[in-house]
Amino acid sequence: MRRIIISIDNFASEPDFVVAPLEVRSIFPQELPLLVSLGGLRLVERFGDWSGRPFAVDTPLQLCICESA
Repeated sequence: MRRIIISIDNFASEPDFVVAPLEVRSIFPQELPLLVSLGGLRLVERFGDWSGRPFAVDTPLQLCICESA
């Protein structure tokens, strides 16, 4: 598993910003339905971009609409 840790500290002197570590995990599209259900949710729709294009093998984004199971 590849882990990416991001620390946002460019705006540390600004009162509206908080410096916090962020851990991101990449997942495969096939993993998502299982992870969603294990989290107590149900996958309602999945899109390939913010305009609502259908999710396909060549889309770089998974935009998921979920609801409580």
